[in-house]
Amino acid sequence: MCEKTGILPPNHFGGRPERVTTNLIHLMVKTVKDAWRKGEVASLLCLDVKGAFPSMAVDVLKHEMHQHRVPEGHVEWLGRQLEGRQMTLVFNNYQSEIFDVKDRLDQGDAQLLIAWIIYNLLILQIFQKLAKETGLLYVNDAAALVTGADFHVTHDKLRDIMNHEGGILEWAKAHNCSFGIKKFQFVDLS
Repeated sequence: MCEKTGILPPNHFGGRPERVTTNLIHLMVKTVKDAWRKGEVASLLCLDVKGAFPSMAVDVLKHEMHQHRVPEGHVEWLGRQLEGRQMTLVFNNYQSEIFDVKDRLDQGDAQLLIAWIIYNLLILQIFQKLAKETGLLYVNDAAALVTGADFHVTHDKLRDIMNHEGGILEWAKAHNCSFGIKKFQFVDLS
């Protein structure tokens, strides 16, 4: 339904038909080469959402589904799927008491992968709004690929994307997510 109605943008890869890693790499290479042809440079900041599925807030997911015009029936169905869940932890001859699971998605559930993709769509809008650049997403990984006259310009764009009001760090806080800072990768391309 999301593919047929155009809810998902073309620059969100992974977990979707015909949106695989090689497509993402081709788009990145094209963007960099287009910048070089204009005498510009590019900077790439790769971000990894830490514990993406376990950190998802169901109420925020439902809000994002409404924001992206997912039909109400689908939103209600997913809400029912995710309510009233319980769990117990078992490891090393220990078993916890049963406790309620309020938020989170089960990682590896193919039906819920699309829910995560909808959950983080706002990241792409942040890239466009704050830097006039196209961001790239691959499931729980985000890449800010920005171009400009020199690296001062591209670094300023990346700083704005991360720190500006309505930026990536604010998105993470509002969406109960954090980034694996040790997994960040930054590359200047000239």
